[in-house]
Amino acid sequence: MPRLNLAPGTLVWLLAQQLRVSWRSLGSRWVLWTLAGLVAFDLILSLLNFSGLQGLRRTLTSSEAGAQLTSVSGAFLMGGGLLSAFLFTILLATAISGTLETLFERGDLDLLLGSPLSPGRVLASRLLGVLIGGLPLYVGLGLLVSVPLLVAGWWPVLGFWPWLLSLAALATALGAALTLGLVKVLGVRRARTAAGILGALLGASFFLLSQASNFIGNNSLTRWISSVDFQHPPHPDSPLWWPVRTLRLDGLPTLATLAVSAGVFVLVSFGLAKLYTQGAQTALIQGNPRTRAPAHAGPLRFASGGRAIVLKEWRLLGRNPLLLSRTLLSVLYLMPLGFGLLRVPVSGAGDALSARLLGFVAILALGSLTSSLAQITANAEDAPDLLLSSPTPLNRVRWFKLWAALTPVLLVWVVLFVLALVIAPGGLALLGLALGLLSVLGVGFMVLWRPLEIRRADLIQPREGQQVDWLAALGTLAMEAALLGAFFFLPVAGAGRIVGSLALLVGLGIPLGVALSSRRKTLAAT
Repeated sequence: MPRLNLAPGTLVWLLAQQLRVSWRSLGSRWVLWTLAGLVAFDLILSLLNFSGLQGLRRTLTSSEAGAQLTSVSGAFLMGGGLLSAFLFTILLATAISGTLETLFERGDLDLLLGSPLSPGRVLASRLLGVLIGGLPLYVGLGLLVSVPLLVAGWWPVLGFWPWLLSLAALATALGAALTLGLVKVLGVRRARTAAGILGALLGASFFLLSQASNFIGNNSLTRWISSVDFQHPPHPDSPLWWPVRTLRLDGLPTLATLAVSAGVFVLVSFGLAKLYTQGAQTALIQGNPRTRAPAHAGPLRFASGGRAIVLKEWRLLGRNPLLLSRTLLSVLYLMPLGFGLLRVPVSGAGDALSARLLGFVAILALGSLTSSLAQITANAEDAPDLLLSSPTPLNRVRWFKLWAALTPVLLVWVVLFVLALVIAPGGLALLGLALGLLSVLGVGFMVLWRPLEIRRADLIQPREGQQVDWLAALGTLAMEAALLGAFFFLPVAGAGRIVGSLALLVGLGIPLGVALSSRRKTLAAT
């Protein structure tokens, strides 16, 4: 039986090495067992429900609703287009981070630049590794859908696989081009930050779009959709719809989509080889301290005591904008909940949209921001031994580190307070701001009373087995939920005010409970 000749230096050999590295990082045994178990479980369920699947196939092939979903109709094209755009955005965000790590963070740039291999071949193999390495999750989702339909005999579902492959190839090519362009303009270190921020924004954007009903309400969303003219889209036979028609496994659209995506991938892989070489050389120069240009430092200035600690924490935050951007972007995921709460009716003079928005931001958003910043400043420390040997007591050091996190949050709170006096001077906004201040202080004290030593690098790239303080995390969520309950029920007369008072007592008691548990833990350890 002939064997594939994997001669060293060939594209196939380089791809095999790249996949071996990716396979190890994924945990190959876990991936194999998961996919095998998924297929087996799905197949067993499909066989047990074979008659129901046959009815589903008849519905898809003969009924009017099935024809609308599976034929080249407006509903199919619009739905498939939205699904393609959503998946392409997620794949692009994954490709950007994977490309930067694979091309510039493996630590083998000096070996690659000194090897006789062509840069185009190296770049092509690594991009193929990025493409294949990002597919296991979507392959698993595809198996969940395709196995039952294949058992039922509905063969057009096979179009999912060329559709997924073409989207992944285009996303990888575009992600590689964006990454190499960022490296060319910003350098590797800043490109890493920019790529992380861009990927997070891409991931958050479609999440926020998917929550449009929470932002503007179902009725407003329905009116907007009905006002859009879907009567004159491009003709179903237009090449613009060919990527979507790949889902139906249509012959010419499927072949054309695969050919175009493969052509773009090859063009980027070999056409940007020179740009990759220049980026690799820049990365080596920036990574070598002997080749860095000396910084033009000003006169030495020293700070002492707490001021030095606070300035040090702020300086470290400024040096790591990627971690800071992730912290700020995490607040975006709370926005749909906030806009959903804004439509809850509240009685009283302070019943205004702006007042409820200010209250939500003060309680939940500022509390979550305090928790994230306090984890970075108060808990994260790369040199804890230096803190133990410092002349300042450790408790005071932790107070100063916590103050570094609280200061920017309190400044935002002051801005919200001024806005409340200008645009929402009612009692509801002031109540929300007061509860928001309690949320900020409560979260800060929980982080202070339950110290968790963690390296700053582990916040960026969590390691396996990393310790997590679940009590403090759950306590933070429970306290914010209780304060939100107090905010929405205290203005309500009668039983609502009683419920709001109880929620306020619970919100105040949770940080005290966390403090008592921490004290018992300390006494038990001593």
